[in-house]
Amino acid sequence: KTPRIHRIYPKNTQSMTKKKGKRSIKAPIHRITLKTFKTLKTFILMKATSFEELKIWQNARELTKEIYAITRLPEFSKDYRFVGQITAAMGSVMDNIAEGFERDGNKEFLQFLSIAKGSCGEVRSQIYRAYDVGYINEDTFNTLLNKIKVLSSSIFHFMQSLKSSDMVGKKRKDS
Repeated sequence: KTPRIHRIYPKNTQSMTKKKGKRSIKAPIHRITLKTFKTLKTFILMKATSFEELKIWQNARELTKEIYAITRLPEFSKDYRFVGQITAAMGSVMDNIAEGFERDGNKEFLQFLSIAKGSCGEVRSQIYRAYDVGYINEDTFNTLLNKIKVLSSSIFHFMQSLKSSDMVGKKRKDS
């Protein structure tokens, strides 16, 4: 079953009449920048029924697999404490997205997304550390650094979209 897609419109949306042939069509006017438009286009909120459907969770899962793979490299794998730190932090990103979604309230979801974003910063710092001590090469460093920055930015934009949407979580609907 395909999830229903809800379009996000800015709160200052107005309607305007466009003439098409002999008919008049009411259409919304959007006063947004091109950058905002691209963000909204990328992060159209779907009525997701599970956290597995969220693109940010899927991206976090893929990056978690990559982090686990690099921690299996011979030199890296010997640093047990560091391996535990970086895998726990990356796992925290996935887990907080999932836990926040399952809470069924937008305020709680936003709080957990904020924690997930913070964990992205922790992982980013650890990627620098792994590079500085020679556990990963420059190509791996640049690839992972770019991916964690994109994930952090995606979480931020998802949070902004969620804050500006009219959709509310189940807890608010039931109250």
